[in-house]
Amino acid sequence: MFIKASIRLPGSKLSTFSIPVKSRIVEPEILDSLPQDHSDAISNRKDILLINQLQGSYQWIAQQLSEHINALESIIELGAGAGDLGSYLVKKKILDPAKHHYTGLDLWKRPDYWAREWNWVQEDMTRFNDYSSTPVVLGNLIIHQFEDVVLNLLGERLNAHAKLIIINEPLRSRIGLLGLHILRLKGLNYVTLNDGAISIRAGFRRGELPALLNLSNRDWLIEERETMLGCYRMVALRK
Repeated sequence: MFIKASIRLPGSKLSTFSIPVKSRIVEPEILDSLPQDHSDAISNRKDILLINQLQGSYQWIAQQLSEHINALESIIELGAGAGDLGSYLVKKKILDPAKHHYTGLDLWKRPDYWAREWNWVQEDMTRFNDYSSTPVVLGNLIIHQFEDVVLNLLGERLNAHAKLIIINEPLRSRIGLLGLHILRLKGLNYVTLNDGAISIRAGFRRGELPALLNLSNRDWLIEERETMLGCYRMVALRK
């Protein structure tokens, strides 16, 4: 089954996207080709902050961390971007930079306002292999960008070292597409509209991500949730 979406990009004809319900399709996103300080990248960041706020994603991640606060040894955030999630967790007093070790992993450079006590690794996530010192893994709107085979490899690394995995990603569904269309009224940047449709196509449904990461019920307590606001969420706690 497919869902049709139409988005007009500046200087282009009307672009049509088919949103597959049964299988994910990974395609390049415009943001990945833009410099960090590009005006469209900056606008996209503001849009993503709005989307995270409306979907309650940062709040949900904060809640999960609070529920497992005793297990918080050292944390790594995959695709930390401009550092907004980490900053939110400090602002809401979920994490204390002087107490909790936190590493941001991204192709972008270290944000100016990143906590000085925290680490930042500027590296391609697909090449990073040092998870031995970061048993808690966070991912927000990042791993849907990768093909299944890359997620298989990531799963091997996480199975070797991770104790707690908290993931928030796009839900591959009609509701996500509908939400994107509604948010057009908010004046979202064309990059956000284009990449949003692509992200929904590459999103997840219940059962898919644990299988791709090879997280077995024998070794992990896995909780998955599909929200009415278009999020797929997974928490995996090692037994």
